[in-house]
Amino acid sequence: MEKPVINFYRVGEEWGEFSNFFKAEIWIDEETWPTTEHYFQAQKFPSQHEIQQKIRNFEKPGQAASFAHTKDAKIVEASPTDSYWGNATRKDGSEGLNKLGLLLMEIRETLANEHEENKGT
Repeated sequence: MEKPVINFYRVGEEWGEFSNFFKAEIWIDEETWPTTEHYFQAQKFPSQHEIQQKIRNFEKPGQAASFAHTKDAKIVEASPTDSYWGNATRKDGSEGLNKLGLLLMEIRETLANEHEENKGT
């Protein structure tokens, strides 16, 4: 006798709770992840804990994939007060360091490179 098949794809459809995008916290290695997709994307950076944490804190699991749509645009945290993580003017009058924007652009580049490497597989 043939076993029944459960097909799933989108969160809002039947069996959607099996999707990586289904919002259900998981515990792995003593850390909480909002979805399995967050964890999956973060594992692409095994030795870069800071990048993993940024991915873990994304509001939506698909945000990691959205970097591709920004292409080569400069990403800037337009903070009016934070000159380290954002681009607020520093005390010496220079532009802020925009560390968050730089980190996001680094993540984007890494994801784009991985995508190119995996195209033929």
